[in-house]
Amino acid sequence: MIDLKASIDAVDRAKICARNYAETPVPAELISHLAQVANGGPFKQGRRYFDIYTITDPEKTKQIWAHTARPDEQAALEAYPKLNKDGTQATFVGNAQVLAPALFCFAYLEEPTPPYPEEDHWDPTNFDVSDENHQNTRFAIGSAMGMLTFEANRQGLHSGCCVCFDPDPITALVKEWSGRDDFLKIGLMVGTGYPNAEWHGDTGVGLQMRKHPIVSGHVYEPPRPGDRGNPQHYVIT
Repeated sequence: MIDLKASIDAVDRAKICARNYAETPVPAELISHLAQVANGGPFKQGRRYFDIYTITDPEKTKQIWAHTARPDEQAALEAYPKLNKDGTQATFVGNAQVLAPALFCFAYLEEPTPPYPEEDHWDPTNFDVSDENHQNTRFAIGSAMGMLTFEANRQGLHSGCCVCFDPDPITALVKEWSGRDDFLKIGLMVGTGYPNAEWHGDTGVGLQMRKHPIVSGHVYEPPRPGDRGNPQHYVIT
């Protein structure tokens, strides 16, 4: 008999972008495992399209968070003022999913590394965010993101993806902290951490996962399938 419950539960949790986490660190062994899972995705021709940088220092993730504001955020805060948990006036909301005990940053490489040194089909002079090669990079990162978030939730973590950020200062920070300059930019971030048991129990999902950890009373919007609803599955025999 096929037991799908654990997988289905992990998928259901992975659909929700967690905005708060317990302060419990994610073990280094589990971080390494998740990175290995993400790197095991089906990438075109087995090429290396990205690298992963994981940030575990909360002071550094706060600096990352500072560059995740939405364009309409200031106007919204002026219209609907909010307080931080320390009682001060909130001047920033941003995307709190990056305030995670383990933040995985996916770095676009300047050019993919071929699987074999002698194989070199890549034309670095033709690199552009809209070309086919860059689409392959985005496909690879999307595949890795799916594998990472599924496995993280299967291991009892929550996760939240973030693409709404200013890539230039975040890329500069990651390059400074890592001491590396061999990638183009940070293109996606995935926060992971254990559930905040104080708010929603050990395995809670839904509204409690969407509470802002710093701004009091701020709850992020739930997932919106849109007019078309959820993707449908059709079996052709």
